[in-house]
Amino acid sequence: MLLIARDREHVLEWQWAANESAQAYTALLERLAPADVVTTDGAAGALAAIAHLWPSTRVQRCRACSIVCVSVFCLKGLMHDE
Repeated sequence: MLLIARDREHVLEWQWAANESAQAYTALLERLAPADVVTTDGAAGALAAIAHLWPSTRVQRCRACSIVCVSVFCLKGLMHDE
């Protein structure tokens, strides 16, 4: 899997990883200066690495990712009700 750190226009860093672990995200983020705000899909590894490396950075969940997660959760609930 490829982890990518980007701003609005450019890829800042990238990291090949076996999974989305805190260790993999730490390897990616430790090469960057702390950000003011990070937008993420909410992966536990990303959140752990951000909290450890950049404790004062604000984290925002990606709206599109949140909508997909809620939709999948709701659909699973509907399928189990049948």
